Amino acid sequence: ANVQAVATWILNQKKIFFVGTSQSNELAAGTTAAFTVKGTGNKRVSFLWTPNSHEFAGNAWAGVGLTQEAGSINWAFKTLIGVTGKSLTASQQGFLEANNVNHYQTLPGLTGTRKGKVASGEFLDIVHGTDALEARMKEDVYGLLMNLPKLAYTDVALQALYGVILSALQVFEGNNT
Repeated sequence: ANVQAVATWILNQKKIFFVGTSQSNELAAGTTAAFTVKGTGNKRVSFLWTPNSHEFAGNAWAGVGLTQEAGSINWAFKTLIGVTGKSLTASQQGFLEANNVNHYQTLPGLTGTRKGKVASGEFLDIVHGTDALEARMKEDVYGLLMNLPKLAYTDVALQALYGVILSALQVFEGNNT
């Protein structure tokens, strides 16, 4: 109930809610928190299943990805310090992925995050990068407006707006956003 309440609130925010879960019911068919949030099409919630809830895997994952330049990384295949992975059966993995639940999985010789999605099914790097691009564009346009006595309806003024928007796009183009 708490996860669903926060998921509803965060839907209209420019934030991402990282949910670490170890609920065993996520590994089987049925109505789960992830199933319910997925049904709302929420792109602001990202679930990460691990076998041990006390390791705070959602926070560890946020710490790995949010410290990087937005849009510059794929959130899948990341190692999380202090988090235990688990080998999953094909059906367990299938149930998690059907509900867009990421998981910290142990494969032969390697443990890492899998999928890198939000509840809606969109990739986390796309959501994170798009939010950052939008924020940068707003900051740059606002900065232009703040530093001019007036923005006239002229070609020169439109070129100035075009320039700050293009500049933001070019920064993020280099991040593969």
